Amino acid sequence: MNASLASGYYHDPNIIVPSQGSAQILPNGNLLVGWGAGPYYSEYAAAGNSSDNPGLNFLYDAQMPGSNNSYRAYRDTWVGRPFYPPSIAARSVDGQTTIYASWNGSTETDSWQVFGGTAPASLSLLATAKKSGFETAVLVVAAGPFFQVKALSSQGEVIGVSKISKVP
Repeated sequence: MNASLASGYYHDPNIIVPSQGSAQILPNGNLLVGWGAGPYYSEYAAAGNSSDNPGLNFLYDAQMPGSNNSYRAYRDTWVGRPFYPPSIAARSVDGQTTIYASWNGSTETDSWQVFGGTAPASLSLLATAKKSGFETAVLVVAAGPFFQVKALSSQGEVIGVSKISKVP
């Protein structure tokens, strides 16, 4: 019986890896290669490439820091659901308060609701804002001194609630 190469995947520059490694066919047909004892992982279009043209179909390459390596590399959808509540901070200047909302690790937070009031038991909705980066700043006028934020999913469901914070 004879075998022939269907497709090859070459790294540029060439990597000599003494052990480990992995290959994962992705849903779109691309291939993710974990270079094992070499601290790299790379993605290639399904057609692969050749030693003569290693840049062909080479989509991206990543190198792990320091002397780290990986037995296997995988690319999967990851959902971050922290075990702790969202964080809130507030700063008041001249009757205007800026509420800072964040929830490190949450991948499902789409927007924030900001609640405020004169007592912790009587908070009302003051504003809703789309999540913007790691920390979302929301300006509210003359409400408080107690505040709380709620993280909302893209479907508008509450997925996290901060502690109540008092502006000094």
